[in-house]
Amino acid sequence: MKQSDTIRPIHKIVKVASLTILMALLLEVFVFNFSFWESIGYESVSDVDYVAGTGMQKIDDDLYVITDPQNAFVTLTLDEVELDNLNLDLDQPSFQSSSWRNAKGPFIPYHISAADASSSSPIVMPKNTFAKNIPATHWLRVHLSGKASNISVHFDGNTGDQIKINSISINTPRPLVVSFSRVLLVVAVVTLVIILRPKSKLHMVRLDRNKRTLALVCVTTLLECLTIYSISRVAGVSGSADTQQPLINGSMALDFNQYNHLADSLLEGKAYLDLPVSEELAKLDNPYDAAARSEQLNDAGEYYYMDYAFYNGKYYSYFGVLPALTMFVPFKIATGHDLQTANAVSFLAMAMVVSSNVLALAMLKRFSKAKTAGSYLLMSLSLFSSSGLVYLAYLPQLYSIPILSGLICAFLGLTAWLSAHVGQTGRLSKSRLAAGGILIALSMACRPQYLLACILAFPIFWNDIVTKRTFFSKKGIGNTVSVILPFIIVAIPTMYYNSIRFGSPFDFGAAYNLTGSDMTSRGIMAARSIPAVFQYLFMPPNISAAFPYISTSNMNVDFQGFWFFEPFLGGLLFYAPLCIALLCMPKLIKTKNSNGALGFSMVSLYLALFILFADFQVASITMRYFSDFAWLLLLSTWTVLLTKEERIMRNRNYQAIIVTMVLFGLAANMWCLLADGRYAPMIETCPSLYYTISSWLLS
Repeated sequence: MKQSDTIRPIHKIVKVASLTILMALLLEVFVFNFSFWESIGYESVSDVDYVAGTGMQKIDDDLYVITDPQNAFVTLTLDEVELDNLNLDLDQPSFQSSSWRNAKGPFIPYHISAADASSSSPIVMPKNTFAKNIPATHWLRVHLSGKASNISVHFDGNTGDQIKINSISINTPRPLVVSFSRVLLVVAVVTLVIILRPKSKLHMVRLDRNKRTLALVCVTTLLECLTIYSISRVAGVSGSADTQQPLINGSMALDFNQYNHLADSLLEGKAYLDLPVSEELAKLDNPYDAAARSEQLNDAGEYYYMDYAFYNGKYYSYFGVLPALTMFVPFKIATGHDLQTANAVSFLAMAMVVSSNVLALAMLKRFSKAKTAGSYLLMSLSLFSSSGLVYLAYLPQLYSIPILSGLICAFLGLTAWLSAHVGQTGRLSKSRLAAGGILIALSMACRPQYLLACILAFPIFWNDIVTKRTFFSKKGIGNTVSVILPFIIVAIPTMYYNSIRFGSPFDFGAAYNLTGSDMTSRGIMAARSIPAVFQYLFMPPNISAAFPYISTSNMNVDFQGFWFFEPFLGGLLFYAPLCIALLCMPKLIKTKNSNGALGFSMVSLYLALFILFADFQVASITMRYFSDFAWLLLLSTWTVLLTKEERIMRNRNYQAIIVTMVLFGLAANMWCLLADGRYAPMIETCPSLYYTISSWLLS
């Protein structure tokens, strides 16, 4: 290769990188710092005097305590004045930072009111938050008609809150602040768009076994692992260390240390959990009746363990036992301490990233003729963002562990089966058949519904079963045993474990869960189907024009019965819009293929719908259950797209639509982490990051 041929692409990369950084810097200086340029000509009034309202008691120089939240305000002693911005310098002496998550504090909520030329009565403006160590929050841009009067700052705190008012100024020039974090974010977003744009060479580069392929896969996987690890650390919601006690809330005990309790029991040779059982709970005729249970235990001053299975007077864990055997028990043996649930979730989330990437490669090799790097990257990003992984990682609690463990087993098992044909002759590797069987079988010991992935063996090996007769025949006995025997090996101890706990090899114990409804009497009702399918798939999130612009959806239904749901931010298609491409499946049906693509896509779709039906009939409506069926819908979608990849490559409009859908799904799943009303809202669990992002957009 000529030296000029090597220099040319390097020169182009340097040029594009330089332009990207320059664009990010220009946006930073002139767009994100628009308030600096706007405020240059303001006529400032510094250190304005004020009069405290009756709900503010002065206890020291400039230090007040709120005695009446309804009248906790100060009124500026100003005549009519042009009010362009308000500059506050506040503090809260009692505030103490506990970690980086709230180190930007204290966080002081407030709102202002003022009269102007359009209204003689004060206009009450929206709530804001002052963060001491986020300078952009010290200014508030105000838009009033004409001159303002009767300007008041209302502090939206609680009785007993202390507030120190160092100064209040108006119309002060804003400083020019360059946020390198914001610059890096813009560079990352622009780089991703450039890499994935329809004209990108990634959509033409074949993903073969070479150093470039290895580098792309490794870099993609590493960046996704770092991202998901960071997400798992944002909320700081721990599963509990070995010293943490359950949180007692009335008659309910919240103890997310369930896997460590299970590990203790297993080490002692017990199948039940060694937890104290309330005498009143043991006496109840129906301990699964949530209302009666709470009422009677409240009256007795006792409590029950929420989301633990309760059967024949003992507590059990209905969550899959495999994570306890493979992670929590070995950790306790090695260290003598509990494994923090949050750390386990972080590890499993990264392991799922790895497993989803190897599955993407296996599907690309099996179903695509073009096998382009662009398709791999898009598939990797969609599995990363739209499979429910982001939601599970953000809440690193007990519930995420069996789901992530089961998905890892299912993904790696399917990878082994999809790549079971080896060599130029395409012979079946018995070791890969067995590996796939044992991994998918193990998913039963994590989350039983993932065992249904074994049905995908039929479309994967359909040609081998029907045409070549290398299964279920005399010559195929080795292959058949390699697939079936692992399921028997895993099923025997799993079914025995079920039997000694709940008296039946097929009873995993989920129905005995002490939760918000009686799952032993829930039953299946067809009338649930339409509203549940709408909410799970099609319902839009609650969008507004106030940061963070997204909040929990309205879950009202006409179903005349108990409707159990958790905080919900909209249906799956908002977070995985790429699945709309399943509408192209009729074209796949018309395409002749011998690689099992049609069967794989259709079976994945049917399994997704079946699990969706089971989830809303047996359990509830929750975003956590997206992970039960979203991955199957994505696999079905990508099978269609990979089969049509060559045609898509020739049509940049198709490429643009697919890229847009993937990037929208990525953005939606990331942005919903900021949403109000969700479990562990970032505004409460990590206000430093929440208000930093808010200041980037609102300053």
